[in-house]
Amino acid sequence: MLPKANETDEQRVLGVAMVDLPGVDSLTLAVTHLQHTGAGGRLAQVNEVINQLTKVNGRILIGGDFNENLSATDFFKVFDAVFTRTCRDGTCTNTSSAQNPTVVIDHLAYRPASAFSVMSHTVIPERVASDHFPVMAELKFNR
Repeated sequence: MLPKANETDEQRVLGVAMVDLPGVDSLTLAVTHLQHTGAGGRLAQVNEVINQLTKVNGRILIGGDFNENLSATDFFKVFDAVFTRTCRDGTCTNTSSAQNPTVVIDHLAYRPASAFSVMSHTVIPERVASDHFPVMAELKFNR
């Protein structure tokens, strides 16, 4: 469970799964959906995500709805110190809302930076399944 800024906030969590792939590769997958109200709450939550995932050895992929604008320098200073986002060059496609996408708040990232090469990063303009566009990245294992 992730920290809540206020008792009335919805409880947010970090889901983690260890995946043993055929051959020599294995990795940890993580997913989260951070609080949509209050930047302070999201900062506390991302710090806890990092605290939990720095205990994990090896390759990690994380994805989720961070509910944080790209201009949130305090948030991304913390996150980007540990993870490499699959899109971070200023040309990322907006992901929310699916009906009128105006912000990038959904991300995929990995650690360590040398573990993968980003082959592609795509935002899928699917408006029915969710109120956000799905994000997909193709990563190549670096060995």
